[in-house]
Amino acid sequence: MCLMKQGLLSLAAVIALGAALRRGAPDAPDAFGWLIGAGILAGLAALAKSSALVLGPFACAALLLSAWRRGRRSMAGLLRPALAWSVAAALGSWH
Repeated sequence: MCLMKQGLLSLAAVIALGAALRRGAPDAPDAFGWLIGAGILAGLAALAKSSALVLGPFACAALLLSAWRRGRRSMAGLLRPALAWSVAAALGSWH
C-alpha cells in the first residue's frame, strides 16, 4: 500500500506539470500555479522515495523545451520556469 502512495505522488507531479505546459506559457498566471503545484508534489515524492529524483531533470528539460518552442530564446525566458519549479520542489522536500 505504501508503494502505491509513493508512485501516486510522482504521477500527480507529472500530471500537474503537463497541465502547466498545456495552459500556455509556463510563466502565465494560470499555468504558474500548476507549475508551483507540480514542484511541490515532486518534492514530496522525492521525500517518499528516492527514485522520484528523476523527476527533476525530466521536468526541467520539459520546461526548457517548452520555452524554446514558444520562441523564448533569452536565458531568463528559458530558465525562469525551470527555476520556479526547482524552488517549489526544494520547498516541498524541506523537512
